[in-house]
Amino acid sequence: MRYVDRNGNSGGEVGEEVSSWVGLEEVVDAYGVAIGSLEGIWLETDPRERSWLIVKRGPFGSRGHTFVPATHALASAGRITVLFARPQVMAAPEVMPERAHFPDWLEGALVAHYGVGAVNGAGNSH
Repeated sequence: MRYVDRNGNSGGEVGEEVSSWVGLEEVVDAYGVAIGSLEGIWLETDPRERSWLIVKRGPFGSRGHTFVPATHALASAGRITVLFARPQVMAAPEVMPERAHFPDWLEGALVAHYGVGAVNGAGNSH
């Protein structure tokens, strides 16, 4: 898994379409309600694993950071729409994006919070 920051720095080549989203500022929910801004992306190099958007919640990031599944987001019109309602994203576990690892317990908590299952039919629940 690689972290891509808001400037597009990833420490290596990233072949994922999601990496092109870095630099888009606004993140909104499925109804167009503002959630916050895109701070970075945790990109998984294994397609059987999930990649995550790092979202800075609230105005000026006043409500901390969380992850949102990248598979449940769309980029268009210069913003990112996540397919979850704002209250669900705002209630997601807070994360510290500057950490160099993504522990399994956190991924499990986020998968349960968003109610998302296996990626690419791999049967893996995270």
